[in-house]
Formats: sequence, structure tokens, C-alpha cells
Amino acid sequence: MRSLITHQILGSFTGPVYCSSVVTKSSLSQTQRGSDLRFDLERLLSESILGSRLPGERELAVRLGVARMTLRKAIDDLVAEGRVERRPGSGTFVTRPALSKELGLSSFSEDMIALGLTPGSRVVEFTRRPSSRTLAKQLRVPHGDPVVHIVRLRLANNEPMALEAVWLPSVFVPGLQAADVEGSLYGLLDARYGIRPVATTSTVAAIMPDRAVSKTLDVDPGQPCLLVEVTGVDQRGRMVYFARGTYRGDRYQVRTARAIESTRSPSRLAPRERR
Repeated sequence: MRSLITHQILGSFTGPVYCSSVVTKSSLSQTQRGSDLRFDLERLLSESILGSRLPGERELAVRLGVARMTLRKAIDDLVAEGRVERRPGSGTFVTRPALSKELGLSSFSEDMIALGLTPGSRVVEFTRRPSSRTLAKQLRVPHGDPVVHIVRLRLANNEPMALEAVWLPSVFVPGLQAADVEGSLYGLLDARYGIRPVATTSTVAAIMPDRAVSKTLDVDPGQPCLLVEVTGVDQRGRMVYFARGTYRGDRYQVRTARAIESTRSPSRLAPRERR
């Protein structure tokens, strides 16, 4: 299975940075060849059917006019990106690229639109019930206070992507009905109730879903998934929702970004403490 979680850490350091580089004709030529090869492979993928087998490395290297080792490195990059999959004894096959979910304040609908996909939802369950002790603690409400429980199947271009459960204190969303949550819940909370989440806390874990969840998400039994739990705080400091989503492990990767700043000179940086 492809890598489940991709961490992208962006560092921005203040202070002097000294570097020197020499650009040679040879290095420019290698860069150009690499760009041409990537372009040729991208075109090949765009013309290929999902699940189809690519030509063998020897044939493809001859066709593209590159060394086999150079081609293999380029295909390694495509494998890492989830664009193709190597199957021992069978070859290299075209796959669907993994969808990146960035931990933060963006909603599922916003994520899908940003990727050029059409988001959708099917409401599986909509109930009001007294809060359990655990849920009351999670939402910072008295034990037994009513909460709205929503379970939705999230879709991208009508393909199942995630099974998402959300709990909200009923007092914050009076009059909310099942038909109201077929679209973006974030958008609804803002437009109707003036609730705008401004901070979230997220946890991610790899899980093996049960047979019912696997069937709902249309994945093979035994396909690992990502369990993402999120709590959201609004502009008034209230805990407004707790969400638990099961995302397809064959279609999702989680991305985080962090900026690191330091005002100390690089030569005076202390060794990183072990945590």
C-alpha cells in the first residue's frame, strides 16, 4: 500500500545563510532531460486507462530515448506520488493519485473543489440524543445535554471517499434537519447560525475497518483506512463539534505544514533536545 501519511515541513529561518553553486552545461543538460522525461511520462499517463499496464522498462526506455536507470528513477517518483503502482511479476500499472487532506480548517467540500472534484454527501443517519459522559466531556457540555448526531457518506465525483460522523450540541443548531446537511456543514454553520470554526485539534490513526464500513466505502476487505478525529472551536471559544471520519486508505494521504523560525545565529543553535 502506498504511504498513508505524508508530512511536509516548511522551515523558514532568520539569520545569515551562506551558499555557493556552480551551474555547468552538463547539469543544465541533465535538468532539461529530466524535465523532458517527466513531460513524456505525464503525457503517457494522461493517455492511459486507469488500471492499464505500462510498457516494460526496456521498451519504454528505448521509446523515450533514455537510460533504463534514468527511467527507473522517474518511475520511482511516480510510485511515490501514487500515480503508478509496481506489482511484482506483473509490471507497472496506472493508478488513481492519492487525495491530499491537509489537517486544518478546510472542509471536505472545500478540499474536493480545490482538487477539481465535485463533492457530495449522502446522509446515513440523523438523530438527536442525550450526550454520553465521554461525548459531553469532548464537547464541554453537561452530561445528558442533547446533541445532534450526523453520519454522512462523503463523495467525490460520486465515488465514496469517507464515512464521517459529526456530533454538535443541539443548543447551537436549533431547527437543523437531515435535508440541511447534504452539502457543506461548515458553510451551513456560518450562513445560518453564525458559527465559524477558527481552531481545530486533529488526530490521525491507521485502522482496519469492519466489513460494513469496507462495503460502504467500496474498498476490499482488509484495506487499511485513516481514522481522523477533529474537534472544532468557534470564534467565541465554544467547542462546536466533534467529528470522526474514516477515510479510504487507498485514496488519501494526510499533509501537514509547519514553519520554523529562529532568531539565533545558525552557529549558535543548541543541539535539538530529544523528546
